[in-house]
This record gives sequence, structure tokens and C-alpha cells, in this order.
Amino acid sequence: MVVFRPPEPISPCEAKDLLTLFAFSIQRREGGKTGRKILALGAVVLFVTTMALAGVVNYLSNTVQTEVTVDSPIYLDGTHFQFDIQYGGEYDYALIRGENKASVPIEGVLKIEVEKNVDDEWIPVTDGGFTIAVTDDIQYCFETASVGTTWEEWMQTHWDWLDWYTNDDDLVKYPMTEEIQAMYTPMYDDVPVGTSCYTLAPWYANTEMFDPDLTDIDNNPDIVPKLFKYENTYYSPKTLIEPGKFFLLVKFCTEPNIEPGTYRISVTVVPDMTAPVVEQS
Repeated sequence: MVVFRPPEPISPCEAKDLLTLFAFSIQRREGGKTGRKILALGAVVLFVTTMALAGVVNYLSNTVQTEVTVDSPIYLDGTHFQFDIQYGGEYDYALIRGENKASVPIEGVLKIEVEKNVDDEWIPVTDGGFTIAVTDDIQYCFETASVGTTWEEWMQTHWDWLDWYTNDDDLVKYPMTEEIQAMYTPMYDDVPVGTSCYTLAPWYANTEMFDPDLTDIDNNPDIVPKLFKYENTYYSPKTLIEPGKFFLLVKFCTEPNIEPGTYRISVTVVPDMTAPVVEQS
């Protein structure tokens, strides 16, 4: 039987452990990963106690519950990103910029939908052919990069700073090779040639995120398979959005069986996840 059931909420005590639960956390670096700032992206309804109204962008409700003064809503600088796909195995990135203008952290669930343009209508893609990875470590670029350096340029020399959040079913395994080691030296110097590594499918489009174990959070890069996927939509566990600006990078990959065409990902943050769950009888 298929039922719709929201997930169990994350308590304040559990919020501090959101690295394990896909917190979209940012480690502030001074020569390495130290300290941690929790954030997530999107437009979200605020939940505390009393009712208030705030002017919001057109994809959010105007009604919010809050005990604090909300001067303006959380917003995203763009929520839809299009990709023209000609051949399977292509990939592209979408840089998400947002801001929590409230004075306190708020909770939300990241939601990413994948659609295809068919006869000028956006149709959910439910037959697969794509994978998604998300990192919030792109925030480091905007904190540390020299003036004039683009995030694409920064990323080419900081692959080891990026941890990627994925869905477990989107992962494949492939052995480390000398060629891959050489491409990312010194990032993979501690991974012997021949070591079977996890990465996002298809492997040849994601050599920058080879992870041999999925458990050691101290090696780089790390894959954290904590995204929930249902049909064409990915969800994160509920997490906190800290006040201030935030950045997120979404990697959209296509597999060889995908049909050519124009695809888009739509990124929002919702108060809770409601997705079909199959109950075992």
C-alpha cells in the first residue's frame, strides 16, 4: 500500500548533528576544515508560534508563523535552471544564491525537481536517466577567493574542499586509476590505484568525487548519501537555515539512456517533506 507520510521532525538537539543527517553545513576553513556553520537553501515558511504576514516571492505563501520580526522573506536568486542535453553523459552546474533575512535560524527541507520540456510544457521526468549531487562547500569560494576569481576557477583548484550530498541509488563504484590520480593531485594521493571507490553515476563524469568508504568524514572529497529521491524529486532531511547569505552548487548529470532535449531543475525549500512511502505488509 502506498501512503503519504511526512518524516519525523528533527529536534533542536539533533540539529547539531546535521552533518550526518545532511545538514548542508559549512565548515569555515583556515587552512582546513574547522568550525561549522549550518545552512540550507530555498524559500521556506517560518514556524515558531504566532501568525504574521510578510511579502514574499510568488512561489511562497504570504503567511508565516513567527515570534520574531521578519523584515523581508528568505529568497533565492533564481529557482529554475535549464540544461540543453544532446548526448547522455553530459553534465552541468547550477549555482544557487539565497539569503535568510530573518534574525534567527529557520527550518526547511531542500526540494529539487527535474522536468523536461515537451511541446512547450514542463513534464516531470519519472523514467530516470539523470543523477543529482549537491554541495554547500562552494560557500568557501565567496569567503576566501581573490577578487576577480570566478567560482568555476576556484573550484578547479579546490576539489578537495567539496563534500557532495547524493542519493544512495545514484551511486556506482569504479576503481581508482593513475589517470584519475594525476588529474586531481594531491587529492587522491591517499587512495591507492585499484581501490574501489563510490561516485555519482556515470562515473566518468564525476571523477572529482571518488570516495573509497562513505564513512570517513576526514578524507576528501566526501560523499554523503542522505538525499531522499522519489520519481523526479530529491529531498534533504529537515535542516536549519542560518541568517545571512548562502550558496549552494547543484550538479546535474545525465546517463547514456537519457533522451535528448531541454531539461530543468527547480530548487525550493519547503517546511516539510511529504512523499510516497511504501509500507511493507
